[in-house]
Amino acid sequence: MGVGQIISGTFGIVKTRFGSLLGLWATYFGITIAVSIVMFVAIGAAGVASFATMGRGDDLSANGAFAGGVAMMLVLIVFYLGYLLVAMAQYASLISMASPVDRPTFGDALGAGWRAAPALLLLMVVLIIGYL
Repeated sequence: MGVGQIISGTFGIVKTRFGSLLGLWATYFGITIAVSIVMFVAIGAAGVASFATMGRGDDLSANGAFAGGVAMMLVLIVFYLGYLLVAMAQYASLISMASPVDRPTFGDALGAGWRAAPALLLLMVVLIIGYL
């Protein structure tokens, strides 16, 4: 199989399954927006908790500000892991839907994406650690 056959096969599959692929993309776009809204609220709550204790000038306020900063960093780490989990599920779902070997339904492709997402996320975290 040559490169031209692979490219033409890919365009043929995308052309025949364009609606399903677009629907999967839109579904994950909505999930990403929902995750972002939840995490921005959590980041705001951690920031308010940190700033609420800063102005008193005693050791308790310094400890409260530190705890609020730690909480904000933890929320950011959880947000990025959650965002990457959704991204990995999206990639796996779209790949499943675009597979020339199988013709999954929308729900099957969505489920395949979420089943593959933890392993892909773990692989990405290992690669990020290796990069750093």
